[in-house]
Amino acid sequence: MRPVKRLSALAILPLLAACTGQALAPTPAAVDLEAEERAVYAALLADQYPAPGYVIMDSTATGLDGVADLDETLGIVNAQLPGVADETMEDFQGRNLTTQPFAADLPLGVAYTLFSLEDMRLLFAENQNGWDLFYNRYPASNGIITFSKAGFNLAVDQALVYVGIQSGWHSGSGAFYLLAKLEGIWHVVTQTLTWVS
Repeated sequence: MRPVKRLSALAILPLLAACTGQALAPTPAAVDLEAEERAVYAALLADQYPAPGYVIMDSTATGLDGVADLDETLGIVNAQLPGVADETMEDFQGRNLTTQPFAADLPLGVAYTLFSLEDMRLLFAENQNGWDLFYNRYPASNGIITFSKAGFNLAVDQALVYVGIQSGWHSGSGAFYLLAKLEGIWHVVTQTLTWVS
């Protein structure tokens, strides 16, 4: 009985389309924001932090203190980073209300390691030569990189993302990057630093 009902429903669809005078168009697939986000991360690393390998924190953040003070930080970013669409800023804020696990499947074309806060605590608690130990273990790395979740506009051709990098005891920076997608490829448009050590 079920196959007959399914066939009846399929037979009615063309009739409904004929009655309305419009063809029933297939619904377009939703944009895969996670795939776009991974492409944004890969573009940023290749453009701003080229290296034969990476160490990336396994959870997201928008600054040195995780996602604390996000409203204040975004106020500064909005003033210093022209061209960010309101919807991109709103999406960034909504996607970064909490710290989240970082994706483990980046299309980088080079090796990378996910690094946890526990890994960091253990490494740098061993002795004052923690960075020497770090570079002995990860010689291809240019430091420890932290990403935020990316914020997108509705057309998904603009992205805003935070990147922090720590490469020594007093050597690091954090910046917000504005990217644009041109002919299917993400490109860095501009950036603003939010901290330097």
